[in-house]
Amino acid sequence: MPMPARVPSTYELFMFALESTIVDLYNTNPELVDHNVSKATEGLIRTYQAKQKGKNPPKLRLKDIEVTLHDKLNDLCNEWEDVTADDGNTYSSDVILLCLKQIQKSLRLWGTDYGIRAYLDFVKPYINQSGYD
Repeated sequence: MPMPARVPSTYELFMFALESTIVDLYNTNPELVDHNVSKATEGLIRTYQAKQKGKNPPKLRLKDIEVTLHDKLNDLCNEWEDVTADDGNTYSSDVILLCLKQIQKSLRLWGTDYGIRAYLDFVKPYINQSGYD
């Protein structure tokens, strides 16, 4: 499978919203690990791909914490989809998929050598110290 293209900086506000949602859950549920994030985002990717093809969403087998994250991310994606945000961008399902695939790519990168919470521990300081609100 080809690697997803890098997310253009024009979509960084949405990427920040996705990663903030992930970090918020991690802050309140320290048992969350990268694998849980991967399963939740992969399920959401599969759901969006099915939606684009006009098919029913797949039946997902997720742990409770993965369901929680999946649902939070899904709610966020639904809020942003086809809406023109404050940054002037419209976030189509293609853009949403691109951003979710970028998170998957980051998970693979960090998880290879750096442990079960490598992605979470990498992204957390950036989210917690950001100037966004």
